[in-house]
Amino acid sequence: MNLGEWDSAVFKSVSIPAILVLLYAVYETGLPLDLDSIAGLGTFAMLFIGVYLAISLVGWLIIGFPVHWLICVGQQWRLVYVCCCRYPIFWSTILGFWGS
Repeated sequence: MNLGEWDSAVFKSVSIPAILVLLYAVYETGLPLDLDSIAGLGTFAMLFIGVYLAISLVGWLIIGFPVHWLICVGQQWRLVYVCCCRYPIFWSTILGFWGS
């Protein structure tokens, strides 16, 4: 059974938002010009990356990998895709429009 390229999916989904958040932090605070600012940015980056990686990997282990496995197993029947992806989006969209 081919489970796809889950390793590259995990890498992309974890690394791209982390890089964007770090770039946004540099944008908001400005480029560090002195040693203290560089040290502060480095400390922020290490703390952010450490916590972000821990939360992301736990999320992938609890939600991402099981859902990915179910979709790959149920791909022959297309049942998982239809039940888990299409109908909830369809009904939430319809009920969301009716509720407003």
